[in-house]
Parts: sequence; structure tokens; C-alpha cells
Amino acid sequence: MSASRSMAAMMALCSVAACAAGPNYRAPTAVSLGVADSFTGGQQGVADEDLATWWTLFQDPILTALVAQALDDNLDIAQASARLAQSREGLDQARSGFFPSLSTAGSGRQTDPSETPDFETYANSADARWVVDLFGGLRRNAEASRASLAAAGFTLEDVRITVAAEVARNYVDLRALRLRIAIARQALSVQSDNLEIASFRADAGLVSALDVEQARAQRATTASSIASLERAEAAVRFRIAVLAGRAPGSLDEMLTRENGEGHVPASRSTVVGAPADLLRRRPDVRSAERGLAAATARIGVAEAQLYPSLALSGRIESSASSFDALNDTLTQSVLASLTQPIFEGGRLRSVVRQRRAAAEEALAFYRLTVLRALEDVENAQAGIEAARAREAARRSGRRVTGCSGHREGELPKWAHRLSATVGDRTLVAHCGGCADRGAGRRGERPCPTLSGARGRLDAGG
Repeated sequence: MSASRSMAAMMALCSVAACAAGPNYRAPTAVSLGVADSFTGGQQGVADEDLATWWTLFQDPILTALVAQALDDNLDIAQASARLAQSREGLDQARSGFFPSLSTAGSGRQTDPSETPDFETYANSADARWVVDLFGGLRRNAEASRASLAAAGFTLEDVRITVAAEVARNYVDLRALRLRIAIARQALSVQSDNLEIASFRADAGLVSALDVEQARAQRATTASSIASLERAEAAVRFRIAVLAGRAPGSLDEMLTRENGEGHVPASRSTVVGAPADLLRRRPDVRSAERGLAAATARIGVAEAQLYPSLALSGRIESSASSFDALNDTLTQSVLASLTQPIFEGGRLRSVVRQRRAAAEEALAFYRLTVLRALEDVENAQAGIEAARAREAARRSGRRVTGCSGHREGELPKWAHRLSATVGDRTLVAHCGGCADRGAGRRGERPCPTLSGARGRLDAGG
């Protein structure tokens, strides 16, 4: 009867033990993180535009294919996916602690027939054990595992966003480098003509050898810059291949394919929303917040080790001299054990302090992540405004000069003669995109800079 009362008392204790050790987690508010009410630039409002596949706005099929391939095969994404799977299994392991464990064992022994006496022995048993979560250690462990799983999911999303941005940035760099190489080669061709003309004029005694050496030095500088640009272009090609999960150089055929110039999305007002929106939108910020939640829950796991631990166990066993009689006699036992750590040399309390320090580190990392996110938005807004200002200034300069323009790097025929006769190669380099002598006949305004220089050339014969 006393045993029944003790068991009932323990079960009642288990039912009322609803509290959990350690602090209850509450996410820091935007005010506590020092987040302002609005950004310094950009249009305020609700940022509801779907930019999940923003790279498709450029309407470049190669860029779209590269990003799709990188999202499927990038190895950073593969690692993040594997970490997510590990976190999911960790949550399953944490949840298993709420259930009892069951095990069974059996044995049999038979002596050598030559021995005396000859006998057989058989035994089997089944054991069950359940650890009662009196002080919430198991609950806190499951809470930490859930938060870690969410953090791993947000980290995977952040890696995918970063990889897509890296592919797009490197692809734009590749296109820009190829354009710069083409322009440099055109300039090299012009400078080779200048060197040849300067050599002819030096042989005729019209100019000194200094002009020839200056032309030669300018051409050598351009030639060396082309080599540097080609090395940079190759490095970008290799980087794109690695981002796509391929060996360097394996995507060269795809990257050298002609596909037109693509499409640059029109400039428009950027709605950045409120700074507090970053706490909900950016996956890196959300991952850091879930990391803080996991670190806070682990404090409770450590504190629960300071308190008593209750375990209920039961056992059923039988033994017999023959296998057929094994289940004739069964022995049952039920045991409740209460364990309280008394002396651990300060280890358990040291673990609690360690977990609290880890939570402080996670809080600092979360605040830093928020601040960096705000910095990214502010820098992006400043960059957008600067780009718009440069575009406005460029358009204003076009209206002032009225140059109808050659393609960049393409020079009118008379410009070669101008550079040789007037010696104004810098003038030609800066005005290489201006109109030629036929601009006026087409109703276009010629470049006033080159027109004045050309007038001096015509006047001087």
C-alpha cells in the first residue's frame, strides 16, 4: 500500500511540474536594437514588390540559365542544405527524449553433453525506462533544436540569395570587361596608326623623336592594359563556373555565346519600407534571431541539470531449464529513482555560466547583423541616388555638347590626320565618340571641340 502511495505521489509531482528551468525567450524589439523609424533615403512605404527572381528583369537568357544552374548545383547551397537536414534530425532526436525507451534481451546456455550433469538454461527480459521532464530540461532542448532548425532554414535561403547575386554580379563584370577589352583594342589600333604616322613625320624631320617615343609609350601602356583585362576576364569566367558547381573553364562555350545586349530595367522609385521590416524580411537577420532563441533555450537545458532527475523503469523477465517452459514463470519489477547531483566540482554551474555567455554572444551577433542590414540598405540607397545623379549629369552634358556620336572607340577618318598633324592625341581619345564631318549634312550637331580643332587643321592646310 505504501508503495502505491509513493507511486501516486510521484505521478502527481510529474503532472504539476509545468515550469521549465532557464529564462523564457522573448525576441528583442526594434527599439531595443536601436532601429530607427525610417531610412535616411528612399521612398518610404510598404515594400511589397516580388523580387524573388529579380535577375529575370534583365531579360538575358544566359544570365537566367546561369543563376538557375547555380541554384541547383552550387556547393555552398549543398552544404547549407546538408546542415538543414542535420538540424531536422537533431530536432527528431530531441523529441525522442519525451518518450520511454524499450529494450529486450534473451540468452540461452547448454552444457557440453560429455559433462556431468548435463543441463540447459534459457532467459529473456524486457526493460522500459522513462525520464520524467520535471524541470523542463527536455522541453528546453527541444525548443533549442526547433530554433536551430529554423535558423538553418533561413541560412539556406540567405545562401541562395547570395549565390544568385554573386552570379549576376560576376556576369555583369564579365560583360563589362569584354566591352573594355574591345574598346582597348580599338584604342590600340588607333595608337598603332599614331605611332606609324609619328615615325613617318620624324623621318621627314617634322617632329622630334620625343613624339615618337610618347606614341610608342602610349601604345605599350594600352597593350599591357589589354593583357591585364584579359586576365581579369578569365578569372571572372572561372568564378562563374565554380559558382555554378562546375570546374573552371567548363562554361566558356556558354559564356562566349552571343545573345544580344540584354535589357537594363528602367529606373524607378525604390520603396524600401521601414527599417523594422528588415527584421521580418531578411533571412540573415531572421537566422541570427533564431540563433539567439536557441542559445537562450540552452541555458535552461544546463540549469535543469542542477535539479533532481526522476526516472521510472520497469522490467519483466523469465528463466527456465527448457525453451518451452520459458514463459511459464514471469518476474515483474517497477522502480522509481530520484537522482540529485551533490558535488561536481563546480562543473554544472560553470556550464550554466558558459551557456549564458553564449547567449550574450548570440545577442551581440544578432544586433550586429541588424546594423549591417541597415547599413546595406543605406549604402544601396546612396548608390542608387549617386547613379541617378551621374545619369542626369551625363544626359545634361549630351544636351550641352550636342554630339550625335560615333560608337565608343570608333573614330572619324579625319581624326587620325588630326592626331598626326596637330599632335592632339588626347583630344582624339576624349572625343572618339563624336560626329564626323558629315554630321552637319545629316542635320546633327557636330562636336564643338573637334570642330574647332578640325577648323585649325583646315586653316593650317
